[in-house]
Amino acid sequence: YTSLGMMDQQGTVINTSYSRYNLRTNLEVELARNLSFSTNISAYTTSKDYPGYGMGDQYGFSPLYMCAATAPIIRNTFEGQYVGFHAGTGYSSYYYNPVQALTESGYSRQKQYRIDTNYRLRYSFGGALKGLSASLFAAYNYGHTVYRSFLQFFEGIGLDEKSMETVNYSAPGIDSSQFNKNFNYNNEWLLRPEINWDLELGRHSLSLFAAYEATKFYSEYIDGSKKGYAASD
Repeated sequence: YTSLGMMDQQGTVINTSYSRYNLRTNLEVELARNLSFSTNISAYTTSKDYPGYGMGDQYGFSPLYMCAATAPIIRNTFEGQYVGFHAGTGYSSYYYNPVQALTESGYSRQKQYRIDTNYRLRYSFGGALKGLSASLFAAYNYGHTVYRSFLQFFEGIGLDEKSMETVNYSAPGIDSSQFNKNFNYNNEWLLRPEINWDLELGRHSLSLFAAYEATKFYSEYIDGSKKGYAASD
């Protein structure tokens, strides 16, 4: 059988999305008398999009955390500029605006590709060698992931509680715009010849199995980044 799947979904917050396309097929063929071939193939590709700021629960500048820090709800913009809510003290003091963090912190995009396959060629003997079979099993798996992000510097206005005057603030945790890209690639193959003999000895049965397996795995990773961009485009 063969099956296809697709999912394309926007996230629950702005500038987030996830898409996935997958294929799965199982095939069994009788090539000749006592000779058969089977294969299983599974493949998928995914794409994740979210803002420059990370959305994970371990990231201190996550826009989701900013929502809690900015309660109660304040005005989002004033005279065309984003308004930040002052939270924290000392070195951990920042101005937060979750909407601005989602729309002006840049972007992150992760694309993943994966394929897993296996194959088996099997011959079953007859006559005096009934119960004896020889097969060759092979598998090949491949995957790579590409991640790119642009962490964008931005500014807004906030209120200084001491002077009660407006002040300009800069993006929390971003001193300058930065682009980052990394690439991860891997593949693996396996080869296994097998011999199996099922014997019926009166009221008893005996199974003999022998195999040899060879496998190889390879991967590589590269990462690069650059800071100091004057504009997002």
